[in-house]
Amino acid sequence: MTPRNPGTPRLVLLYGLLALLSFPTLETILAGPRGLGYNLDVFDLAGGVPRIGATISEWTRYGLSWWDPYFGAGNDILAQHSIAPFAPDVALGFLLGPFLAYAITAWLMAAVAGIGMHLFLRDVLRLPFVACLIGSLVFLLGFWHYIYGFGVLGVPLGLWLADRAIRPAPRRWLAVLGWIGFDAFLLYASLSQVVLISGLLQLGWLLFATPNGPRLIVRFGWWVAAWAGSVALNGPVLLAQLTYLPISERAAWNLADIYDAQPLHAIANTLSLYSGVPFGLQVAPGIGGSADRYGTFFPGVVGLVLLVIGIVVAARRPLDRRTVAIVALVGLIPLIDLVSVLATPIQQDFGFLRSFQLVRIRHLMPFAIAATVAIGAATVGGETGRNWLRSIVAMRRIRAIGLGGVIGLVVGIQVVLAAIRLSRAVRRPSGLATSDIGWLLALVSILVGIVVVALAVVALRRGRRMGTTIVAVVFVLFISDRVLFAHGERLSSGALGTYEQEIAMTSGQAFILAQGAPEQNRVLTIGDAGDRMGAVGLFQADGYQPIHPLGFHDLFGALIAPQLAADPALYRYFWSWGVRAYSFGSVIDPEVADLLGVRWIYVHGAPGPGDGYIERFRDSDVVVYENPDPLPRAFVATAVAMQPTRADLVDAIGRASRDGLAVTAWILGDDAATFGPNLPIGGSSGQGSQAAGGSPSRAAQITAYTPDRVEVSVPDGPAGVLVVTDTFGPGWQASVDGAATPLAPVDLAFRGVALAAGPHAVVLRYVPVATYVGLALAALALAATVAGAVFVRRFDRRRSTVQFGYPAETRD
Repeated sequence: MTPRNPGTPRLVLLYGLLALLSFPTLETILAGPRGLGYNLDVFDLAGGVPRIGATISEWTRYGLSWWDPYFGAGNDILAQHSIAPFAPDVALGFLLGPFLAYAITAWLMAAVAGIGMHLFLRDVLRLPFVACLIGSLVFLLGFWHYIYGFGVLGVPLGLWLADRAIRPAPRRWLAVLGWIGFDAFLLYASLSQVVLISGLLQLGWLLFATPNGPRLIVRFGWWVAAWAGSVALNGPVLLAQLTYLPISERAAWNLADIYDAQPLHAIANTLSLYSGVPFGLQVAPGIGGSADRYGTFFPGVVGLVLLVIGIVVAARRPLDRRTVAIVALVGLIPLIDLVSVLATPIQQDFGFLRSFQLVRIRHLMPFAIAATVAIGAATVGGETGRNWLRSIVAMRRIRAIGLGGVIGLVVGIQVVLAAIRLSRAVRRPSGLATSDIGWLLALVSILVGIVVVALAVVALRRGRRMGTTIVAVVFVLFISDRVLFAHGERLSSGALGTYEQEIAMTSGQAFILAQGAPEQNRVLTIGDAGDRMGAVGLFQADGYQPIHPLGFHDLFGALIAPQLAADPALYRYFWSWGVRAYSFGSVIDPEVADLLGVRWIYVHGAPGPGDGYIERFRDSDVVVYENPDPLPRAFVATAVAMQPTRADLVDAIGRASRDGLAVTAWILGDDAATFGPNLPIGGSSGQGSQAAGGSPSRAAQITAYTPDRVEVSVPDGPAGVLVVTDTFGPGWQASVDGAATPLAPVDLAFRGVALAAGPHAVVLRYVPVATYVGLALAALALAATVAGAVFVRRFDRRRSTVQFGYPAETRD
């Protein structure tokens, strides 16, 4: 008797429980904050876990704000992050704290992956329960990178909703709401590039893989309308990012420096990446192993056999257009990936779009593999499919034996190499490392998979179904296989860390927090996670942000110029792609550090920053140094030095003395007119000499501070430029003595206001017009979506007969 597919509530419970076994959820359950997790772009990227603590700190301390002062001397809070602050983990953070928010979100991601895949396999591909369960387990127990949010794992759920929405049914209006709302949710809670690629997949699926549906033009119209609603609902984030992208470091990206576009190299790299499908363990340099951030490609021994069967089914006995489309994805994804790499040099002419990485289509590979595995499982599970397989083996015995031999060889190589590696590790005096434990878990998972395949082959040869007990044992073994490999793959691949190591507050951070308001205590980090300071509510001069203003990037380049000069590879990285505004070492330009207002330097396991800094705190390998005399957060420069290009300005600031930085407003020549008539033109040679009268700079007093509003009192004195050492960005406005006044970038990154002689009261306000327009657009989109759903409900009710989904089908 074939088990029936359970209802959706039972699926939620089933996959919610199974998700507890996923990585890193199981590690978190067993060890709490000390549980291992994937570190790269999770604990060290502002848009990952650090933004939870920073957003909580900001909105608790200052109220709802649109400007984030915690990372990189400030940035727009909606533009800077891969995942918006409105995502579920931030909301959970307010309720439960950052750690539990991270842990619950990681679990929820795996659960949604399993639920969505099962619904897609059940209702769209129309597969039986066992096949749905197998495919969903392969998908759920893959690796889900936190920074990509729900974008990749939400692909099957999005396809399921889209498929339901285009077909008349009594409750179709709920599917319409769900489709538009879910895609909008993905845009808020995921890396937008991945979501846009998945949206194109939805379009392709509706156009080419949807039988018995509405006409082609109708399906296209549904997709356009749904995505217009989803994008409009995401208006605040979308418009903020479109505002900042053209003036961000991404406008200087060179993807050709990241992805090798030489044809032979690109082909070799593509083959290397996708060799992880048959080889879950690395068998040679460039062959096999984890696909790292792109997810889990290896479906296990059982999954590998079913994957091959699924491909054969599509090639020789296609069930329908949907089956062919799924299997075709397995081949199309690597091909599109390769073409996108070869095309990277062309993207240099696309402005800020040069940073769009179509290679992120790689993230869709786990979905294609899991769905194809499910198709193979459906074939094996049905009597008709089993008879067909027997006939194939009988008529093409040599080919079948050869194919089985290839699979056996692939699996055997991994078993032998893993055994050799582990035997050597056991003999080491230091014992097993974390990576060795990962290899051990992966090896055991492969051995368990071999046992499952052997049991299935025996049952197939006998020509009868396995008993209930045997089926239960096989499923327990299969789940064990997937769970073991899920953790073994991560432990063996490196890039690991724990919440406690990378995010939790240290005694050094507590010391800095005790020194006063964070806006007066800007910190530079050396030797620790780049966004660790902001995660606990400290203002940091550095930061790793997917989008930050190009001016800040350039000024930070002047700060770390000594490090860049000593390392050509680092120099190329920073100036071609540098989203990581890290110190990269202990050697910095102290004058530029003064200009940035760096009061504290937090050093973890690295040499100190050199002379001129005073050690104030030490605890084990954490040392906190104080800069006794940074430049004030606001001061009036009485001279102006102009340079024709950004590169010249970076060089001039890097060569300037501390006094030169204190008395001079360094600006681009093209920005001079922006300051208005009060700009004192002195030091025109570009050397930063003082304006007429030789007056020194003078400190200004910040009398009131919130992220979106800064009030400054300027004492009596000569004309000059008020420099506020927070990042400049579109939307900042200034008023002087109540009158609107131009505001322009100064010192590459900061806010500058030209002042006439005398005392002044200056107010800087952040008014993100794009965000406000986006909010209005989202409100209109919400109303339009609800109205559209009501219209669909009434339209479907007027139809005399409606049938949900596909016409009745019979499938084994």
